[in-house]
Amino acid sequence: MLKVSDDTTYAEAFAAAVKAYGDKPFLAAPAGAHRTYHQNGYEITFAQAARAVEALRAAYAKAGFGHGHRVAMLLDNRPEHFLHKLALNSLGACVVPVNPEYRPSELAYLLEHSEPDLAVVIPERRAQFEAGIAAARWKPPIVLFDAMDGLPSPKRPALAEPVTGRTPSSILYTSGTTGRPKGCVLSHGYELDAGIWYVTRGGLCDYRESGERVYSPLPAYHVNSSVMVFAAAIVGGH
Repeated sequence: MLKVSDDTTYAEAFAAAVKAYGDKPFLAAPAGAHRTYHQNGYEITFAQAARAVEALRAAYAKAGFGHGHRVAMLLDNRPEHFLHKLALNSLGACVVPVNPEYRPSELAYLLEHSEPDLAVVIPERRAQFEAGIAAARWKPPIVLFDAMDGLPSPKRPALAEPVTGRTPSSILYTSGTTGRPKGCVLSHGYELDAGIWYVTRGGLCDYRESGERVYSPLPAYHVNSSVMVFAAAIVGGH
């Protein structure tokens, strides 16, 4: 298991994971004929993921995204969700995962509350997201996640201070069963600490550094998949 602290960033933790676990599987999705993507399944090693993350990071950085920016992501359950998250977090940008079941009014609330500088959306969800933008006072530009060459530049500059473990990594929204959903701001250190917590439970949840596969049936926008299981995979090498 990697050693991380409250001051560790995702970029630092992932770089250490790539060095320690480079050829081991990092992200995988089973085959699924019902899906419109990765119907034959998907698997990528830590080293392969690092190359993909660096390409995404370079594209975001070239457009001017960095510390303090927020990016909404509506990618359903595509494993690329996690690659974009790592790329944006490495720059100090905060990701805002979007529930694909949101109606226009709910999307409008999320946009007005989180004020993202950009929305990365799959083509199948573009019309849905545009309906939310039409109902919102905050209207970020949209880019399709498989067309990253023409990223618009953010309207506000990035922050000058360095990215730390206290830098916001994600804004995750509660279900809103008792009122408006609450936007929970999670830092790099908080999320990585959640991964450590998962890895160190022991008993029925005993993790080994090799050979483990953790299956999460929850969607990518959910805190379990997006934070706990994901961070556990980085710090635990499985």
